[in-house]
Amino acid sequence: MSLASVLALGSCADNTPAPAQGGLTLKFAALSAGGCNAHPNGTGQLPDGIVRLAARVKIGTATSERLTLDATKLDAGKWEIGPLPSNQTADVYVYGCDAAGKIVYQGRSNGIAIPDQAAAPVSMFMIPVGKLACTGNNAVNTGADESHHLSAPRSFSAAASVANGDVVVAGGVGDWNGESLTGLASLDTDVYDHEAGHFRKGPTLLKRRVWLHAHRLTDHHVLIAGGVGKIVGQSSALVPKLMAPTSATADRPDIAAEILDLRRGAGGKYPASVAGKVDIGVGKTFLSSSIATGDTITFVGGMADGGSALDQATRIGGLADIAAGSAGTTTAIALKQKRYKPALVAFGDGTIVVWGGIGKDVDAAKSIGETIAQGAKDTTAIVVSGPKEILESDKLATFGPAAAPIGESGGKLSFIVSGGMPAKTPTFGAGTSSYIVEVGSDGKAAIKTLDLGKNALFAGFGATALQLTTGEALFAGGIIALQKTAPCTGDSECLLDKAWLISPPASLSGDTVKTTAKILQLGGPRAGISAANLPSGVLLAGGQAKVFDAASKGQAALDPTGRVVSGAPKAELEAAMCGK
Repeated sequence: MSLASVLALGSCADNTPAPAQGGLTLKFAALSAGGCNAHPNGTGQLPDGIVRLAARVKIGTATSERLTLDATKLDAGKWEIGPLPSNQTADVYVYGCDAAGKIVYQGRSNGIAIPDQAAAPVSMFMIPVGKLACTGNNAVNTGADESHHLSAPRSFSAAASVANGDVVVAGGVGDWNGESLTGLASLDTDVYDHEAGHFRKGPTLLKRRVWLHAHRLTDHHVLIAGGVGKIVGQSSALVPKLMAPTSATADRPDIAAEILDLRRGAGGKYPASVAGKVDIGVGKTFLSSSIATGDTITFVGGMADGGSALDQATRIGGLADIAAGSAGTTTAIALKQKRYKPALVAFGDGTIVVWGGIGKDVDAAKSIGETIAQGAKDTTAIVVSGPKEILESDKLATFGPAAAPIGESGGKLSFIVSGGMPAKTPTFGAGTSSYIVEVGSDGKAAIKTLDLGKNALFAGFGATALQLTTGEALFAGGIIALQKTAPCTGDSECLLDKAWLISPPASLSGDTVKTTAKILQLGGPRAGISAANLPSGVLLAGGQAKVFDAASKGQAALDPTGRVVSGAPKAELEAAMCGK
């Protein structure tokens, strides 16, 4: 289950208590192994195990003492917090504690305006720790523009967080034909309201896009870039032979980039999307990757017009100017290797690590990675060492690998890599390596075996990967075959139905790194799930539930579901909030 709450903050200008109105109203969304639907979402039943609620309010640099309430003493499900200084802006943190003193739910709401001499209702959707829960709050009007799930089921969408903590989910496959293995991209976007726990229909895109990019430009503007309008089946001559356009240039949108403004106007409607003037370079190509660092977004690799991989990257800058309608700046970067859909992670200083996406005709161990320093126009090759069984594996060279950072310390960045499609067998990805990389600012990297005990990590092509704000790495879903052939004879064998929530390792020493992982069930096979961080946790939205089922047509193969999960809080926070 997941928890939603409405919190009333009372203000006080002269130590006079604010009128008692509103309060903390608890709402809950059900977690179901069979999927999420509207009926159980947002019920008023307290989740099993919560014995106490704890809260802190932060105004500027000042943080309140811990505020607590016995869960059995909620007054009609409400909890009023106050009085607080009026005409201020506050951040509120709420935690659900169990009998053992563990945080089992957590939520956060940012930028709350405290009015003068009044109580302000504040929505907060609490997310369970280490468990997937369904989005949705039955206290919210679930009409045409507000829903517990996406307005239309989609897969291979792009997602981006904005400053207030909400997430926009844009484009993706909106119509799938399992007989012809073709998909039409969608014009839809949805905005996930993290405080209320539901989706709201967002602006309509100017062009249909799947395999697109989405990045925040300003507090409320988002860049939507690249992608293709349609993907086809195994008649494609390209690599990959599934989930690809008919050619490198086919169905490429004639508007390379567009800009969404997520400030709602009159009647609660969003402004229309507008065409962007920025030159995104390789970002317009199929199978390019992208990452945001500081005031820049960098697009890397992709497919050249003739179908071969690109050895180029493009950096755009001046994000606020781009949001305002200018072209910003565009810088071309030369890569040392040609790459399809490489994995991208970044150091805290903005240096980008480009990993994988290489072809079958190169020495994988010598070509697997390179770095792009902030402002640089070329790259530095990464020198790799590691176990022979990984370095000499014919499945080390993959396109579309998934990677998520797991920590940075002492000038070294560590990240986990899994999945993708091997360059030598680009239609079947079973058995691709999962490993951890520790790369230094000196360009030297060590590949290490990742030991998760019984919960071995395996991600496919189209897997989702990111690092939570609490430090864990999340991998979810993916497809292991791009054609229907043994042992992948159907969707239950070809698509993965799990997510891995991997804890940061206590030590990176030695050739094998041990840590722990929680296995989360996705409610069925899924690939192309979109994901983005929330103030407390992460949102997973949509996905491809069926690929090879010939009877699946239209939206039947696609998933509209939204799910949330949060990582484990630090021990000091847990003791402060849930301790005696």
